[in-house]
Amino acid sequence: MTLNRTAPLLLPLILLAACQPSSADRDSSPAAPAPTTARAIERAAPEAVSPELSVHNVVYLCTDGRTVAVRYDSERAFLSVGGSNVTLNIHPSASGARYVGPGVQWWTRGMEHGQLSPLSGGQTYAESDSGVACTTTAPTNPVTAPDAAVPPPA
Repeated sequence: MTLNRTAPLLLPLILLAACQPSSADRDSSPAAPAPTTARAIERAAPEAVSPELSVHNVVYLCTDGRTVAVRYDSERAFLSVGGSNVTLNIHPSASGARYVGPGVQWWTRGMEHGQLSPLSGGQTYAESDSGVACTTTAPTNPVTAPDAAVPPPA
């Protein structure tokens, strides 16, 4: 009689145990999900990833009337403004992405808004009120053509 009462209680536990992967399956599965960002994929298999994977070309219109074309990769921004091309390297920022190059700082908050600020000799951080606000003129999309919009400076 006792077996008849406990069998219905044990059945769900037995079924639940049967659904668990075996120890061999647990040992062969990865401990964490595979990296999915372009940067992580590039680190894992650099020969299998196109260098254009993480490139974005964006055109901004600034409040002073200038047009700024920027080509972003994972560590740099290639800025074209007023007929000049400048390579900027990413620098630490409290928010957004801040790029610094010879005589200029480009600080974005998302891909839609940026601020172009002048830097004087040796300066790597512009005053917050110096510079001009810029906004994208079109939606931003990753591109695959390496020569689209802004070419890297020679």
